[in-house]
Amino acid sequence: MIELRQLSYFVAACHQTSFSKAAEVLDIALSTLSVALQNLEEEVGAQLFRRVPAGLTPTVAGRWLYRAAIPLLQAEAFTRQATMRECNGQCEFSHLVVEVQLMFSLGNVSKAISSALVGLQKDYPEVFIEPHWGSSDGEPPLPLTESTESNRIIFSYEKKGVAIHDDPWVLARSLPVQSGEAPALQDMLAGPVIVPALPEPLLQDLSGYLQQHPIKNIRFTQDHPGTLARLSGENPDTAFLVPQSTLANRMGLHRLKLVPLDPPLISQVRVHIADPHPVAEETVRRIRAALASGEPSALYQPQLTRRQFSYFRLIDNNRNLTAAARVAKVAQPAITGQLRKMEQVIGKQLFERRRDGLVPTEAGRIFRIGSELIEARLQSMAVHSAGSLGRNRSRLRIGVLPSVSQESTLLAGMTDAVLRWRKSHPQIDLQILEAPTSVLQDWVQAGVISLAVLETDMPHMARFRLNVEEPLSLICHPDLAAELSQGTGVDLETLRQVPLVLPTMTFGIRQLLETQLNEQNLSLEPVIEINSLPMMIAMIRREKLATLLPVSAVRRDLEQGTLVNLELKPHILRRLFVIYSNARTLTVAERELVRELREALTQ
Repeated sequence: MIELRQLSYFVAACHQTSFSKAAEVLDIALSTLSVALQNLEEEVGAQLFRRVPAGLTPTVAGRWLYRAAIPLLQAEAFTRQATMRECNGQCEFSHLVVEVQLMFSLGNVSKAISSALVGLQKDYPEVFIEPHWGSSDGEPPLPLTESTESNRIIFSYEKKGVAIHDDPWVLARSLPVQSGEAPALQDMLAGPVIVPALPEPLLQDLSGYLQQHPIKNIRFTQDHPGTLARLSGENPDTAFLVPQSTLANRMGLHRLKLVPLDPPLISQVRVHIADPHPVAEETVRRIRAALASGEPSALYQPQLTRRQFSYFRLIDNNRNLTAAARVAKVAQPAITGQLRKMEQVIGKQLFERRRDGLVPTEAGRIFRIGSELIEARLQSMAVHSAGSLGRNRSRLRIGVLPSVSQESTLLAGMTDAVLRWRKSHPQIDLQILEAPTSVLQDWVQAGVISLAVLETDMPHMARFRLNVEEPLSLICHPDLAAELSQGTGVDLETLRQVPLVLPTMTFGIRQLLETQLNEQNLSLEPVIEINSLPMMIAMIRREKLATLLPVSAVRRDLEQGTLVNLELKPHILRRLFVIYSNARTLTVAERELVRELREALTQ
């Protein structure tokens, strides 16, 4: 299931020059962003970024998803802010469509419009302000409601309306990073010059210019300007002649050197207010300002989830939490908890609790409008995805803890469970990712993975206990074990004196140890911290060191005598849990996988 947070990550990545820069802007780990985008690719069923000489760049599917994602993120912001808005009497809403009839290439016009609309939506919560990238998308913009007319502002190169932005033509060429300044205009013109497929008004502007200022070696192609990152990498000696608005300081294009024509050729972006609207003039003003200010990047921060919107509609349709939970095939506390979270975000009650059921409040009626428009746009996106980017297999991604040995209880049990589950679900593509506890938790909350098997209880997250527990033992080099050997086991006070090699606090085993130490007001410092379990064991085999692990993780070493285990007193138990996001319910296939895990790990 595509989540709104994933789409916000994707949009940020499209706007920045690299994934690392996008992660910095989003204030998340680069690994979290990378895996989230990979998961999104699998949900969409198409590659969203491809590698070019200048790095990564959005693919055709990526540019399509961008156009679909921005309206959805705007819709989430509209729903949240419109519901939070205080209004006297009956709240009225309108729909303003910003129709962009420019050839979409994810250039600086697209970035400016997205950036302007983020602020506009916040300042005008009574208006759903939605971008729509031209008739080439195939479908007209969806209405706010069946009874609401959409007002349109049209941006185009047509000689109609008011000019709001001068768009100079430039020669763009891919040059090595170390090349420094852009070459002279004459050097650019000396080699091949390509004009990609552009709208007719732009070609007319260029035709008039070439009649007065001919350019040798110029060639017109049918390549879409959105593919310029790939084309420039494949043709490093070629200059591409385009309006500057088709370019942007983003992935794949940020290394292009730009040289304006001399004498200049200026095309104009024009705006036409097709349907009068109170916010139309302000929308035009802000987009003009965004275009003039350089390349501001929109930062969407959705606070509501797709699952919550789905639950809301079930509650509203059934007017009863028990009935809604039954339809959703979840426990009532799960759906009640999600309703409470929605109300916390909005700051208002969405339903009035009565003896005969739930009745929507005024805030609930407004929220319903938003949930319906989001659902309509998700359905439209799914239809487009199925038709154009086709995906006939579903996918499931789960996370598992790192393991030292394939014979460990966790790894052996998971292997048995997954193989049995695969026989019943051959149509589902399964991907298993390995990461420490804290990383897996972050991935679940971000929607990167659906499930994770962890060794620490997390009461704030939806979870299943797997009915298996193992005590941690002190795993030692034989010589160290001989020095420590005690018939009563090793207590925590003694453990503090042991030269320990431990993983960092991102690992659940370390968290379990620290919890036990804190309960007794103790602390310890390992001699080495390392997050590679195989390397940790390799060190202990060679030096008088020790660590904490379940016996099953190193059973073969213990049998061969290369390692020795000593009992810890008191016992520190590792219990296994499956966690998943509170913002979603498990599918039937996911629940069956949990059942298989329980059975395999209990044997």
